[in-house]
Order: sequence, then structure tokens, then C-alpha cells
Amino acid sequence: MARRTVHTFISSRDAWFFGPDRSGFTYLSALILVAVMGIALGAAGRYWSTTVKREKEKELLFRGDQIRRAIESYYLSNPGSGGAKYPLSLAHLLKDPRYHDVRRHLRKLYRDPMTEDGEWGLIMDKTGGIKGVFSKSLEPPLKRGHFPSRYASFKEASSYADWKFIASPGIRQGGGNHFETFEKRSILFKVKEDENFNRRNTLSILRIKI
Repeated sequence: MARRTVHTFISSRDAWFFGPDRSGFTYLSALILVAVMGIALGAAGRYWSTTVKREKEKELLFRGDQIRRAIESYYLSNPGSGGAKYPLSLAHLLKDPRYHDVRRHLRKLYRDPMTEDGEWGLIMDKTGGIKGVFSKSLEPPLKRGHFPSRYASFKEASSYADWKFIASPGIRQGGGNHFETFEKRSILFKVKEDENFNRRNTLSILRIKI
């Protein structure tokens, strides 16, 4: 009889957990679990979004710089006597129409990684030639420093559209007004080559005399 009384007492005391009210406790636990999972997923989503955006920024810097270099190469490799000109189309960087044979200044025509359509904004000169490109994205950049010296102004950009990759053929990376054309570099190389040739001949004569 005593054992039955104890059993009845325990059942009535713990009924809030094991009895009919257990569903309320389970529902509250589920709400807490969902809230915690939502916070965790939100944090993971923001981290992933930031990581993807940083990778796109790296691609934008690389691709924009490659196109800038290709425009400079096009400008400096003018085959005729009509003066240096910028390309009228980015496609001309893949196959220079001024040459009869295939002359490439760019390995492939890169797309803008920050926009869905991948189309670049174009910076034109007075004659309609393309002297630079920029992204059409108006999103604010994550990167705010540690840019190459040529792109030091990018740290003040309010959007990716302010990252302008403009060709400056003949101007050295460090700044200044030192113009270097392909012809000048060829002359310098020829002088150095002649100096090396003369030095080798002098050494050969010395060996013969000895």
C-alpha cells in the first residue's frame, strides 16, 4: 500500500515534465533551437558572402590591370606612320586589325566579375579610342588599402565604378614624365647588346695574346 502511495506522489509531482504539458516544453525548445540555428546560418551566410566578394575584388584588380596593359601594348605597337592610337574596340586587343598576321595584346577578353552581364564601362579618348575600363558596379568595396602604387587612389573609392584602369603608355610605374616607347627600349637593348659583343671580342683578343 505504501509503495502505491509513493508512486502516486511522484507521478503527480513530475507530471509537468512527463505528463500532458510536455508538448509545451518541447515547442519552446524547438523555438530556441530554430532561433540559434537562424543566427548561426546568418553569420555563416555573411562570412561566405564576404569571402566571395573579396575573391571577386581580386579578380577585378587582375582583369582590369590585364586589359590596361593590353591597351598600352596596342598603343605602343603601332605598325604604321599614322601615329599611336588606342583601340576602337576591346576585341581589337585579341586580334590587332592593323596587322596582316595574328597579333594579340590580350590572351582572352575578360568579363567584369562584379556585374551579371560582365560588360565593362569604357573610358574613351577624344578620337573615340578606348584608353581604359571600369566596373559598372555601384557596390562599395571591401578593400580599402594595400593597393599597387598605380592604383593607390582606389582606397578613396566609394564604389567599384571608381576603380578605373586607365592606360598610360610611356609613363613609368613610379610616376614622373619619363616616356619610353618600344623604339627607345629597342635602341637601349641594341646598345647593351653591342657593348656585350665588344666586351666578348676584347676578352677573346686578350686570351689570344696571352
